[in-house]
Amino acid sequence: MKPAITGLLAASLILMTGAAHTASIVDTVIAGARSRLSHGDCQLARAGAFCKKQRTLGKEPYETSSARSTLVNESSVANPSRSASPVGRWIVDDGDRRVQIMPCGKSLCGIISAAKPDAVDRFNPDPDQRNRTIINLPVLIEMTQTESNRWEGQIYNTRDGRTYFGKISLRNANLLEVEGNAPHALLVQTWIKDTDEPR
Repeated sequence: MKPAITGLLAASLILMTGAAHTASIVDTVIAGARSRLSHGDCQLARAGAFCKKQRTLGKEPYETSSARSTLVNESSVANPSRSASPVGRWIVDDGDRRVQIMPCGKSLCGIISAAKPDAVDRFNPDPDQRNRTIINLPVLIEMTQTESNRWEGQIYNTRDGRTYFGKISLRNANLLEVEGNAPHALLVQTWIKDTDEPR
């Protein structure tokens, strides 16, 4: 409350009530005004600075820096950062084979690292290749990073002998989505990180 207004109020109260009670009445009025301002009555232009100060000093507990850092840490676990990578061994969605993803120059590539002993590339469009084992066969070819958790390139599917233009998307540390498009065909798979991968 401005000094001039306070003085005027005090003079008026002296005339009405006498000097004895003036101080206590003025204190009560000022305390009431501050109380109303601190409870969010901040629409008045004159009170803006006071309200801003009160809001700065009266932060809620969940706005503390430790709470914010906890939220950031949880978010980084749920959403892979730019440094996250699918490099490692993955279980293909049917569970009967493993794909090892590794760096190949500036890109990523993936080969079938484990499968049934009698598994061959029997749908290969080249008849001469249909009896070869699928172990060590490239299935992810020149996958180049396009976003923080996505790589695009070619995907060879041994189940139909088609080569797809596709992408792999790392959803979290243990989940990889594989999608591909080829003429008259669509490939959608979910691979799970092989937790028994040799160290």
